[in-house]
Amino acid sequence: MKICYVHHSYYPGNVPFYVHTQELARLGAEVYAMALRREGEPPEERVGQVWVMRVLDYSRSLGSAYLRFSRFLSSAYRTLQRLDRLDIVHMRNLPGVSLFPLLARSRARAWVLGIYSPPLHPKLRSWFSNLRIRAEARAFDVTLVHRQAVGEAIFGHSASRFVENPIGVDFDHFRPGRNIVLRQKLGVSSEETLLIYTGSVQPKRTLHKMLAGFAQANASLAHLHLVIVGDGTDLPRLRALADDMDITERVHFQGYVPYARMPAYMQAADIGLCYVPVTPWYDKAPVLKTMESMASGLPTIATATQGNRAYIKNEENGLLVEDSPDDLAAAIVRLCHCDALRHRCAENGRDSIRAYDWHRIVEDILLPTYIELSGQRQGLSR
Repeated sequence: MKICYVHHSYYPGNVPFYVHTQELARLGAEVYAMALRREGEPPEERVGQVWVMRVLDYSRSLGSAYLRFSRFLSSAYRTLQRLDRLDIVHMRNLPGVSLFPLLARSRARAWVLGIYSPPLHPKLRSWFSNLRIRAEARAFDVTLVHRQAVGEAIFGHSASRFVENPIGVDFDHFRPGRNIVLRQKLGVSSEETLLIYTGSVQPKRTLHKMLAGFAQANASLAHLHLVIVGDGTDLPRLRALADDMDITERVHFQGYVPYARMPAYMQAADIGLCYVPVTPWYDKAPVLKTMESMASGLPTIATATQGNRAYIKNEENGLLVEDSPDDLAAAIVRLCHCDALRHRCAENGRDSIRAYDWHRIVEDILLPTYIELSGQRQGLSR
């Protein structure tokens, strides 16, 4: 089976994009990945068992997101023409993406649209985005969503319009451990407590509230550190806020960290801080950082979004809190003071999300969907 993914992100970069393609290749499919190209990366190379074809990232030369998407899709379309006929083309949801199956229907047996989160816009813009997605989805053979709630938010309760393909975590990659060397590099002693946040650092994430909650907890405990792993346009503002709050020496901004190194940071930490703003556009989205924290054996504090509530049962395998600095601070202090609660959340967390193992999801849900669409089993090994 020949499968091509078209995704407006880097490779490696977006975790589902990377893991899906690598797992499918491991199962015997011939897999291609079209992605954005970072400075210094080759335009084409084999990463693992996947052939990666990269398109230049135009984000610095063009101000409009729609222009960036159109340049990417135009370049990806030309690259697609170079490939022999495919069984599956799996495309990330972008404005104008329906032009691919409309103009190049014969290039693949089946076309798949992947939706990874609901539109991250205020209410009116989200309504227009949902309308656009519903219209463009009609050009595809199937639409995959990471959560049932996301599909229903876009398509209503018509289950025939989409298939749930859950987000997952690699239990071989993320597992309990202790990274003393990295803690020492961060300047965190064995007597101190290190919290970790991973993910995008953008203004919409409202991470200033997480910083404020950490500052409050640090004032009470005075032995806390926070490492923030991720890149984004809000980093300068957050660094300035940390300075204003007099916690600069306690907050370690690491920027972008490759997926391969993420477990090392998880194993250096003591508590996972999985903050997601409780807003209409983030509430239903699945939360990868929460599952990675739990799979790493960390007691996990998470805001009570629908996405986080899908994984965490409060005080049994983690703590759910309201989206406020006061509640975050109270949860941090409580978890640090209560050994029994901390140990219970750590011990129960990993086992409670076993159903979300990436290997199982790809093998039991994603691949069978592709096989049914293409009507072929050639090229697969078990």
